[in-house]
Amino acid sequence: MSANTNTSPTTDEILTELVKVALKDADNNRRSETRFPFFRPISVQMDNHSFSAFTREVSLSGIGLLHSMELPLKEVSVTIAGQPDPLLVQIERCDPIGEGWYISGGRLVDPNC
Repeated sequence: MSANTNTSPTTDEILTELVKVALKDADNNRRSETRFPFFRPISVQMDNHSFSAFTREVSLSGIGLLHSMELPLKEVSVTIAGQPDPLLVQIERCDPIGEGWYISGGRLVDPNC
């Protein structure tokens, strides 16, 4: 019987590759403002319907979301858990990421404009 010469990558090798991908993504960031990781449960309201989702990141002018339904490219209201006032967000992109999940990015809208 011959020895198995196929070796699986180690956990360290897998994590090293994932970090390389993350660093490459960070280098390709074309946004003008710094984004900060910010994972919180939220409620998204649109067209008289409300559903649960999560924030991913925030900046001074935008917010990244993670959710289980496709969002149309329009204004929605986002209420962050523990915050009394909702944010008005113009969804500018929504991309499927697999298994029924989506990530989206939106620009914060000043309701006074």
